[in-house]
Amino acid sequence: MLPFMHIYGTAGGNIVPCCEAQEIPLNKKNESALDSWNNENYRELRRALANGERPERCGVCWHNEDSGIVSNRQQWE
Repeated sequence: MLPFMHIYGTAGGNIVPCCEAQEIPLNKKNESALDSWNNENYRELRRALANGERPERCGVCWHNEDSGIVSNRQQWE
C-alpha cells in the first residue's frame, strides 16, 4: 500500500500519502520529506492501515472499493 512505500508532495507544499488522499497534511511546515515519512502522523496512518482500519483521509479508495471499483490502494497491494 502506498503509505508504506510512497510519499506525495502537493503543489502547496504538503505531504500526503498519495494523490487520492484528502489533503490533510501529514507534515509540519518546513519539515523534510524524510522527517515527514518518520513523523507521528505518518506512523499512525500506517499503523491504522496495518490494523485493518479505514482512515477517513483514504475515503476515495474506500468509496471506490465499496462501489466495486478497483482503487489505487488495491492496485498497489
